[in-house]
Amino acid sequence: MKPLMYGYLRVCPDMDNRSVTDAGRQLATLAHDEGFELGQVFLERGTSSSNTWTALASHCLEDGVRDVVVLEVAELFHEPHPVPILRELIQEIIGGRVWSANEATGARKTAGRRPVTS
Repeated sequence: MKPLMYGYLRVCPDMDNRSVTDAGRQLATLAHDEGFELGQVFLERGTSSSNTWTALASHCLEDGVRDVVVLEVAELFHEPHPVPILRELIQEIIGGRVWSANEATGARKTAGRRPVTS
């Protein structure tokens, strides 16, 4: 059985249903390519990610899920922040890793492999 990975997706006001579905497919593709099964995808539809991230972190801890996939790490934050530091903080909270579907896709296109991330 493959390990479980959760997803996080910020749904912007200009995204239609097809865009959301396509983004979900990107998350599922990364999970599959990296040997995971994509479980629940947490959708953020508001202007604050705190409730979504609280739910995601709680589910990760309760369910023993240590891997989360996002389209882009920068989408995790509404305000400009040093992304590597906040990525590390989130990884520390869940006791695992935050994967970026776009980083992985770009790396496979240019180098044929997944990038090393902090």
